[in-house]
Order: sequence, then structure tokens, then C-alpha cells
Amino acid sequence: MKRIWPYLLAATIGLLLIAIVGNILNSSAKLVRDITRIANVRELQTGLELRFAQSATYPVAPAPIALGQPGTSCLTMEGFEAPCKLGSNQEVFVRYIVTPPKGGKSSTSCNDQKPAYCYQSQGESYQIQFDLEREIESLGLSKGVNCASIDGLKSGNCKL
Repeated sequence: MKRIWPYLLAATIGLLLIAIVGNILNSSAKLVRDITRIANVRELQTGLELRFAQSATYPVAPAPIALGQPGTSCLTMEGFEAPCKLGSNQEVFVRYIVTPPKGGKSSTSCNDQKPAYCYQSQGESYQIQFDLEREIESLGLSKGVNCASIDGLKSGNCKL
């Protein structure tokens, strides 16, 4: 009679290793998506500040709008608009506004877009609401909804 336990032990260890590696890869993917979201929001903030420096106002959007959509994929002196026109003399602050990476649960939606970077402004300040899949303690951001404004990044909902 052959001993079966060494094979069962090896199979169990193999399954455990697969589960651990899968969990590590999933965790890494969440972190990469969150870093991408933060980089996208920071790029938007930089573009908005450059525009404000020239016009003394942020693009007005009384109701939240989803950025990165066909009508909001470019930031110029005129505000958010359809894709930037190549070769025009128009000053461009952010040429390609992207949508958030897909993955994880998203609480932030506007204009029936989910996930979304939701922008709102009366002209003197702005807010961009976005989601993260993990807490990023070093930035003071939480898992779930976060807010970017002229004051920086903060955990929690924007007052949209």
C-alpha cells in the first residue's frame, strides 16, 4: 500500500502558495490603480492651478460633471471641453483627461458615470471627488470616497 500523505501534503502546500500569491497580486493591483487615480487627480489640480493663474477663475460647473468623458476630456482657457484641437492656438492646460481605472467598488458617480472624477466649481474654488480601493495613510486618504480641492487632498466626501 502506497503512502498517500506526502502527495496530499504537497498538494495542500501548493494550493496555499497559489492562494497567497493570488492575494499579493490582487493587493498590488489595487495599489497600482490607486496610485494612478491620485496621479490623475494631481495632474488635474496642476492644470486647474495653471489656468487659475492666468484667468483668476476655475472652470465653472454649478452641478457635478464627470471628467474624462467626450465633452470633458480637455482643459483649456475656455474650460473643460471635447478633445483638444491639435494645431490650434488655444492654450491647453491638460490635453488628455482620463477616466479612473476600472476595478474595485466605486461610490463616486456623476452624470450616470461610475467610476468618475466628479468636478464642481463656482469659479473661486473647486472640488474633485474620487474613490480609492485602499487607505493611503501617508497621504491621509481613506478607502472609499476622497476629495481634492485648492486645499489639497482629504479623506471623505466633497461638499458637491
